[in-house]
Amino acid sequence: MTIEQFWAKTDKSGGPTACWKWHGTHNQAGYGVCCWEGKREIAHRFAYRLTKGPIEKGLWVLHTCDNPGCVNPAHLYQGNAKANARDRLYRMRDHQQKVGPRQVYEVFRLYYDESMNQAEIGTRIGVSNSEVSSILRGRVWRDLVRDLRFQFGV
Repeated sequence: MTIEQFWAKTDKSGGPTACWKWHGTHNQAGYGVCCWEGKREIAHRFAYRLTKGPIEKGLWVLHTCDNPGCVNPAHLYQGNAKANARDRLYRMRDHQQKVGPRQVYEVFRLYYDESMNQAEIGTRIGVSNSEVSSILRGRVWRDLVRDLRFQFGV
């Protein structure tokens, strides 16, 4: 793929402040994927390198827009995994989670203070038993769950 081909697969019709949608291949998480010099690369990382320069070792390219398919350099910045997690929590966004921080707290309150079982909690807050289990085990919202475990003495 050439640089011209890369930008040809990008919809910039919304202007310089809008998300620029990648029209090429996407991975399961919704991130664009392209090929440069025979290697697969995530499209927004490629757009960042093309327009802003090298990506520091150990850093990620993060979106200000929370749109994994966006390749607008104005929406991209470098950060680490901790910054990404902090942004996700701050924006109450996680593409794989069905609950927010208030619901996580409610799961803990119902389970530890009200002694409800996981099925009852799931029915009450409108999520599956497996989602309740994931919360209680800390598989989602890890930092928040760690704090709640301390708060609830578990």
